[in-house]
Amino acid sequence: MVVKELQVQMVVKELQVQMVVKELQAQMVVKVLQAQMVVKVLQVQMVVKVLQVLMVVKELKVVKELLVQDLIGDQIGLRLINII
Repeated sequence: MVVKELQVQMVVKELQVQMVVKELQAQMVVKVLQAQMVVKVLQVQMVVKVLQVLMVVKELKVVKELLVQDLIGDQIGLRLINII
């Protein structure tokens, strides 16, 4: 009788240990998924930053082109003034 009871208690303890192990494994999976989400967010933020930089570069090219056209216009104007 006592032996059976001890065996049952051992089985219960083993099951409790297995439940704890399963819970820890589940927590680890959650942590890994959270870490992956953080990585994805950081990757998206990096992509956004790259796109912002590209937009600034495009704007600078447009400004440069306008300045060049303005400079050319000024030079043409000066030549016309010199001719006149």
